[in-house]
Amino acid sequence: MKFKLFSILLTLTIFFGVIIFSDHQQKPNFYKVDIKERAEIEKIYALINEQKYDLALPLIEMSLPKLLAKQSNDGSMIAWLYDMKAHVMASRYHFHYAIEAITQANQYKSDPRYRKLREEWLKKIDAMQEERQLRTSYISGRNAGLSQSLTNDVHIAYIYIDDNRSSKWSGKQRIKNQVSVDKVLEWYKQQASHYAIDELDFKVRYFVVNSPKGVGKEWLRDPTAFRQILNNLFKRLSFRGIGEFIEDIKGENKNSQVAIVFHSNYDGRSFAMSCPAGSRLYQCQYEYVMLTENMNNTRLGWALPQVQAHEVLHLFGAKDLYNIAKSKDYAVTDIMNYYSRDIKYATIDPISAWAIGWHKQPSTPFNIEK
Repeated sequence: MKFKLFSILLTLTIFFGVIIFSDHQQKPNFYKVDIKERAEIEKIYALINEQKYDLALPLIEMSLPKLLAKQSNDGSMIAWLYDMKAHVMASRYHFHYAIEAITQANQYKSDPRYRKLREEWLKKIDAMQEERQLRTSYISGRNAGLSQSLTNDVHIAYIYIDDNRSSKWSGKQRIKNQVSVDKVLEWYKQQASHYAIDELDFKVRYFVVNSPKGVGKEWLRDPTAFRQILNNLFKRLSFRGIGEFIEDIKGENKNSQVAIVFHSNYDGRSFAMSCPAGSRLYQCQYEYVMLTENMNNTRLGWALPQVQAHEVLHLFGAKDLYNIAKSKDYAVTDIMNYYSRDIKYATIDPISAWAIGWHKQPSTPFNIEK
């Protein structure tokens, strides 16, 4: 999956990078709170001014319950804290949470600006619904094919496609990409810890394959491309077929999971070919990710780890949420539904955690087809 909304996301990047707090620099009235809370409020204000939003947010969330517990508070400071929380959430592209916070601010202080911000953020959410009506249900892909669950030992065969033309890989670009892959794998482990999944280990082997023909979006989506690319690799490495290649990737642990990832240095729409639920390896060998992410596209380089994380999760059973009608306001930071400003702000929510073998099946506003 690669959203058709990158132009919108780029606009958001520019918008929030420049003016996110430009009209919120007015110093709050610290004397409306007790001296015990004053130092915390002053620290929050300083961090916001220094654009250290990740440090400010925990302090905001600590200060709010204290002020809310004091019936004597006039509400303006509470409103200011919710206002700051809303803008931190918006800076992460978490517009649903930003709307929740600015709505809370409006309960403690009537301000037309709050209503205006809410309307703006609702429009941004609506602008991301281009494919929302494509599906009405979630079709499970649990425990299927080559990559059954994202647990224990996971081996990734990461294959660069180089045609020396539109998809040419330099050593510098490969190193840059491997930094992104490492970031994704650390994020997986961090998300797994929320579900008490502690024995998650990744091994990645990188290959470079000379493409048998010029890379283009039509050819990359052709099923024959998978075989043509791998055949070139097998000839060079003396593998007799995909089965022998997979066994070699697994190494000594024959129970490990294997994911095959192709990456063409070409600007297109990435996708995953994943096996349907219930299929076994002998029934569905052609399970892979095809990344078409141009490493020269520095404007959208921040999104690369999320594209990689999203597509690889497909191989382990996770399905798209961004195209299900009733998931617009569900799992709103899940990487299968919405992009965040950085992968560190994205989440694997219970529905996707269930699909990849981390969690029990949650209740959902849409039907799950097994």
